[in-house]
Amino acid sequence: MKKIKKHFLLAVSKDTSHQYGVRFLSYFFQNKNDVLLDILNVSYSPPGSGYSSAGPKKSASTGNEQAFLQEVKQKMIDFGFPGQNIKTESRQSSISTVRDIIAYGRRGLYDSLVLGRRGLSLLENLIQDSVSSKILDEQCDIPIWICREPERHKRHVLLCTDGSQQSLNTADHVGFVLGAAPESNITILHVKSRKNAVNEQEVFDKAISHIMENGFSRERVSTMSLEGDNAARLILEYARKNNFAVIAMGRKCQTAPKTGLARFFVGSVSGEVLSKMERASLWICK
Repeated sequence: MKKIKKHFLLAVSKDTSHQYGVRFLSYFFQNKNDVLLDILNVSYSPPGSGYSSAGPKKSASTGNEQAFLQEVKQKMIDFGFPGQNIKTESRQSSISTVRDIIAYGRRGLYDSLVLGRRGLSLLENLIQDSVSSKILDEQCDIPIWICREPERHKRHVLLCTDGSQQSLNTADHVGFVLGAAPESNITILHVKSRKNAVNEQEVFDKAISHIMENGFSRERVSTMSLEGDNAARLILEYARKNNFAVIAMGRKCQTAPKTGLARFFVGSVSGEVLSKMERASLWICK
């Protein structure tokens, strides 16, 4: 079977001291020949500078922007990514940097959008506004990876599932992506709750089926069941104790969040995981 290269959009800013997205991709993927990477920098441009409703306009890059993007590209090459697999682009925005990044990602049909610390900060600021957040929730249909302090030695993925369609979409995404990371294993985690009882074996079987449809080996998949009403706390503790590189979950879960960031963008469990996660990356799928 011919391998399908995975195509990621890496959004970067000039905060070079915390290029968590760069480091995560470099640490996580050992076979870098199977990865295509577009590096995008969207910078703010004052209103009236030519922005249109179609999205961010292509920037006539300054020398500084070009030098910055080449620096990031060279860093990826130094980590082992083939230079011919990497593209760079600079765009200008006068409305919302993150919305523009997401619009760019949708048009490019990427397998995921990769954000580091700066991208997360912009995202949090954006969705405090209910109108913007509604647009974001409707339009952002590509998986988002939010990277926090990645560690070089971590390889494996904790896939959280509650039987929802979004968690099955996440299982499909994880199985597809890990075809480029054969050294990574998947643990499927289900947190049993007295409030939302489901058939646990059926939940596991459906997730495993979606993973294996991507050609992922069953021998590399294990399952774990935990019990408690605070699912986020149990997920974070299990991920930390077992040194997972990634926590993967559906963006919306069975219960709707009430306040803050989680209210508009993620479910109550994934919202708490997002806010408290350390030294790992969160993959969120719609």
